[in-house]
Formats: sequence, C-alpha cells, structure tokens
Amino acid sequence: MKIYTYLLLALLTFAFTSCDDTEAGGTSVEEMAGDWWVTSTPNGGAASPYFLINTYNTAANLSTEMWVESNNDPNGVIFKVKVVVDYDNRLFMTSDFVDNLFASEGGPAKVKISDGKITENAFTTPSQSVVDKISFKVSLEDGTTYTIDGHYRTGFTEDEH
Repeated sequence: MKIYTYLLLALLTFAFTSCDDTEAGGTSVEEMAGDWWVTSTPNGGAASPYFLINTYNTAANLSTEMWVESNNDPNGVIFKVKVVVDYDNRLFMTSDFVDNLFASEGGPAKVKISDGKITENAFTTPSQSVVDKISFKVSLEDGTTYTIDGHYRTGFTEDEH
C-alpha cells in the first residue's frame, strides 16, 4: 500500500509542476536594440573600419529611452549615453551634450547624439540577409562630429567584419 501512496504523490508532484505556457516578453525598445556593425567618419575625414556598437533598453524599460554604447571605435571615440527615443519612428538623440559614462575610460567627458535613425530592412549584408540600417552623429565639445553608419549584426560568419 505504501508503494501506491508514493506513486500517487509522485504523479501529483509531476502534475502540479508541469511547464506552463508563459512566454518571455521583449523589451520596450526591442525593435531598436541589438549589436550593430558600423563605421565612424570624422567631419572631413575617411571612414574607419567596421566595429561593433550596442543599443539596448534602460533598467526602467521605457519605450522613450535606450542606451547607445561604443567601446571600440578605431577613431578612439568611446561612449555610453542614454538617448531619447521616438520608438514609432525609430529615431533617437540626446537633447544636448550629456555625460559620457565611459569618460573615466578615456572617452570624452560629454557627447551629443543627433540625427539617430534606424531604418528597417534597408541594408543587404554579404550573406544576402536584409537587415536594419543605423545612422547617427556623435558630436564632441571640441567641435568634432563623427557620422556613424552601419547595419544590424546577423551573426553569420560571412557578415562579420
């Protein structure tokens, strides 16, 4: 009789601990978030080789703000700033010069992001994947402005720069 009690308890345990159908949700800026292969062109200069930047949601997970982070620009302009987002139109910017969280790591003290835009399905990669395009300007307080242009990272070997 004990064996039947144990089997019944085991069966009930499995029944009450089965998986539910809850799906994990995305972030408030998920269509604008990701890794991006970009180039950096200073005003009047030549474009850098490709490097990675990241865009992602803030801890508040609002659709009106996100982080933009660049920590390996060949031109040496590293930054991490919170930008204002117009999610419906895929636009982003800072209202003025803002503190750069990477200033202590050699980045400029303040930067301004302007003309930020993500255009859906506007770039074809070497693997023939159609992905989103990103573009924006990064201005420094010394008057230098860098134009950042690039595309969403696919992860395919032939698209890695």
